[in-house]
Amino acid sequence: MKCLFNVKSLKVDKNGKFIVQLTVEERNQIKKTREEFKNIEVIPDIKDEFEKIIPVIGLVHYAYSLVRDYLRGEAKGELDNAINAISKAYLIHPLPIYLYDLGRFFEYKGNYDAAKQSYIDYIDAEENYKPALLDEMLIRTHDISFTMSDAKERIKLLSRGNNEE
Repeated sequence: MKCLFNVKSLKVDKNGKFIVQLTVEERNQIKKTREEFKNIEVIPDIKDEFEKIIPVIGLVHYAYSLVRDYLRGEAKGELDNAINAISKAYLIHPLPIYLYDLGRFFEYKGNYDAAKQSYIDYIDAEENYKPALLDEMLIRTHDISFTMSDAKERIKLLSRGNNEE
C-alpha cells in the first residue's frame, strides 16, 4: 500500500517488507485487550485465528482512543501515535477499513496528500475484499457503503485542493 510509505515510524527491511515494532504503550494496550478477552470461549475452528487478531484489536482500540482524545482537545500530539498504531494493525491483519481510518487520521493531521493516497488504497483494497468470519467481527462497527462513498468524495475534495471536512 502506497499510503503506508507516508508513515514515518514504520521501518522497511532490505526486501522492502514493513517491520512491525510495537511501542510500550501499544504492548500495554495489547496486554489489556488480551486480559479483556481471556474468559471468552471461542469455537475450536477459529481459536488460533482469534488469538492472532487480539493484538490487532488492541492496536485499533489504542488508535481510536488517541484520535478521540485528540478531537476532544485532550491530546494534541497523539495523531502520529494513532497513525502508527492503525498502520501496524493493517500490516498484521490487512482489513481495508483500516486504510480508510488511516486516511481520516492523516486528514486530521493536515497531511492531505497522504490522506488522499490512503483513500485510493482503501477503495482499491475494498473493491475485491471478501471478509472472513473474524473479519466480519472486526468491521461490524463500520458501514462499508458509507466509507466507500465517503472515501470517493474525499478524494474529489482533496484533488481539488479543498481540505475542508
